[in-house]
Amino acid sequence: MVFAFVLCVLCLVVPGALIASAARMRAFDVVAVAPALSVACVGLSAMLGGVVGVPWGWWLPLGLGALIALILVFVPLGRSRRRGQHVRRGGDWVAWGGLVFGAALGAIQMVAAIGNMSSFSNTFDNTFHLNAVRFIIDNGNASPLFVGSMNAGDGPSFYYPSAWHAIAAVLVQVTGVSVPVATNVLSIVVVCMVWPLSLILLARALSSNRFSWLFAGVLSSAFAVFPLLLLRHGVLYPNILGIAILPAALGLIVWALRGTPLTGATRSQGMVLGALAAGGTALGHPNAVLSLIVLAAPAVLARVIWLVARLIRWKRQPHPAGAATPATRTGTVAEAVIFLVLLGAIPFLWGAMRFDTVEPYRLIQVPVGEAILRTLGMAPLRYTISTFSVIAIVASMLVLLIRRKHLWLILSYAVLAFLYVAGVSMPWEARDAITGLWYNDMYRITALFPVIGIPLIATAAGELCSLLSRSLARRASRDAPSDVEARDIRRLTRRVVSPAAACVVVVGLLVPAFAATSMREGERDAAWAFNTYDDSQIVTPDELAVMQHVTDVVPEGDTVMVNPWTGAAMTYGLTGRKTSSYHLLETQTAPMAYLAKNLDFAYEDPLVCQYVRENDAYYVLDFGVTEALGESHRDEYGGLLGLEESGVAQTVYSAGDAKLLRIVACPQ
Repeated sequence: MVFAFVLCVLCLVVPGALIASAARMRAFDVVAVAPALSVACVGLSAMLGGVVGVPWGWWLPLGLGALIALILVFVPLGRSRRRGQHVRRGGDWVAWGGLVFGAALGAIQMVAAIGNMSSFSNTFDNTFHLNAVRFIIDNGNASPLFVGSMNAGDGPSFYYPSAWHAIAAVLVQVTGVSVPVATNVLSIVVVCMVWPLSLILLARALSSNRFSWLFAGVLSSAFAVFPLLLLRHGVLYPNILGIAILPAALGLIVWALRGTPLTGATRSQGMVLGALAAGGTALGHPNAVLSLIVLAAPAVLARVIWLVARLIRWKRQPHPAGAATPATRTGTVAEAVIFLVLLGAIPFLWGAMRFDTVEPYRLIQVPVGEAILRTLGMAPLRYTISTFSVIAIVASMLVLLIRRKHLWLILSYAVLAFLYVAGVSMPWEARDAITGLWYNDMYRITALFPVIGIPLIATAAGELCSLLSRSLARRASRDAPSDVEARDIRRLTRRVVSPAAACVVVVGLLVPAFAATSMREGERDAAWAFNTYDDSQIVTPDELAVMQHVTDVVPEGDTVMVNPWTGAAMTYGLTGRKTSSYHLLETQTAPMAYLAKNLDFAYEDPLVCQYVRENDAYYVLDFGVTEALGESHRDEYGGLLGLEESGVAQTVYSAGDAKLLRIVACPQ
């Protein structure tokens, strides 16, 4: 188990760290940006390996990371400024402190939610996720162009973001842990390490204020909306990975737009690494890169406004001190035009990536006022709106407005608010046009609020702490007999006041955040998802007991016939025995579809036994007629019912009403 955690950290850090080091990043930033770059290496190497036929393994992303690093060694990206290096060496411990705090709080949350490490999320989408990990291991192919074939039946494969599953497969291959354990290890590492690192990197890109770095890490697990929400609803593991690295990609874009001289990053570093991180975000989940585009657009707009204002100043003052050269003016115009073109391309990209959706039978309609309040409180539907969150977001916006800093963060949050209001309050045609790229799933959009909300709060709180520290230092040195003594008093006061102020703010933020009713609701829902109950819609305790005995009865290589809507399809991910279906939403192969519909006619229909023998499908999991979401699929899977009564099969193991049957109508 410990080895699995160590290997997971290495998979998410080493390939990206090689690239970041070759790009001349320094110290903390190398580690902070590494997961986003590593995910890019995982996704891209899996795709390339699938194309050329190289079996999937840990060496593929490592090799690709080393290759990219070797190329970047010869690319003139520029080096960090000496001033920035000084700040970096003196202040990195604050960033590391934020990581430690965030990791500890995240670990407490995740352990409480998951419970036993062999537990699994008993939710709709986890049937696919566990099976996809097993599918990669069995086939040696983790390409996003291949993994979709698991559910494609006899048709062509489709693209599915498989970076999460590829990493989990490596953990199983190397350490021998089960698929659920590997999934839980990866979840914990992403939440406790990748997510706070990513937030701290964005905070460092925004400001050299060390307080904000600390607060960004500390607040990483202070809101139920992420990651707890996506552990309950879905479960959406690829989205969790994509959102966890999204702030890092956004931070690199900020560096690319304006550089961060006080922390030593150059624009060229931001451009190169930002492109790679955006690719990693896309390979984590396409929703994440769409979210990145939406959230980065206000930052790009702010840069365009700054460039235009600069050109206007030059025009009004043609000969100021340090006047711009013609080349500088041309470069400024070109940069503004490029960014305007990129902004103008977003609506076309939006239209090109839209896909057909179906209006739900029951359309949720929330009053606009409540929807806006939920955006400020980072509260999903059916969760209590946190007064603390509302106050923290509004107060942070006011602080940044008064200080006139990072105003684009406010606009980015407003964009998220617009998406949410559109998705729960507008008529179907409008909401589908606006939020269809997120499958009109408000949980996916709600989970994005902390990506901007946490840096917003952290930056504003950092500003207030700095103002308080400087103000107290000035007052303490007011009566000093000399300037030298006044400077010493100010320095000493700041050294005492700054840590004290930081501690007070940390406590002041965390206590109400974790005491909020919405946090308890999120923790309760996440813990519920990782347990089995008699009324569970996916897997009940009796059904789990039967699945755990499948390997004792079913020979390796045989196929177990299942109705996936009863939860039986999860057998493949949990045990390694092949099943006739791998997900509830699937396209079956023609033989499997025929058997699922007609197996009970084995004595009358010779084609049934022919398909049974051809596919070694001699076993059936009979989990009754209760299906997930109250659905009924008797037309598709009715042939798997009543097999004992018709004499087609006999029970070989049972627990409660759940049974494992062996087909006797078709002798081998």
